[in-house]
Amino acid sequence: MSTLKSISVSLVRIRQALLVHPVFTRGTGVPVDDPAFTREVEELDRMSERLDILIRNVRNHQQLASAQEQGLWNIARERRYAPASAVRHQQAEAESLMRAAAELRELLDELMRRNGMVSDGDIADKVGEIIKQWHERAHSFTHAGHVSNPNAPSYLPAGHFEATPEAATIAVYAALRALAYFLKKRQKGRAA
Repeated sequence: MSTLKSISVSLVRIRQALLVHPVFTRGTGVPVDDPAFTREVEELDRMSERLDILIRNVRNHQQLASAQEQGLWNIARERRYAPASAVRHQQAEAESLMRAAAELRELLDELMRRNGMVSDGDIADKVGEIIKQWHERAHSFTHAGHVSNPNAPSYLPAGHFEATPEAATIAVYAALRALAYFLKKRQKGRAA
């Protein structure tokens, strides 16, 4: 387990890397077909994974300090002050690091959203296309009197499948729930 000092240094390094990251300096991401997009996404993902590990380590330190605080009751009252002060100091430092990590997480999430953000219109168009495709496939099999062939292969290549109206309904519901989720998430991002 790393020390709180090393966690603090790592958080500062991540903050510095985020402040000079191209998405931060430009204020927006690049198009998906740009070669820099993949590199920038990978950089943000690496920083996100590193930040998650640091947050986990801070939580471990908080739990350790809590356990040490519980163990203070085993020390005689007259000798308890110095260890209790050290534990309180560790808890305060860990809490401070957790706040800093939470701020970095918000900044990193914002940069990731800016870099790979899809507009509401794009989401609605894709959901509409998916609904239309499922509807057409479901009804083309039903109206053609198509009955599943028991001798048909169990694996069908991508883009070739049999759908029923029930499956299309479920897909439409899932697509609409996904759209609602993205819109709600975006509204939370604007409110913050």
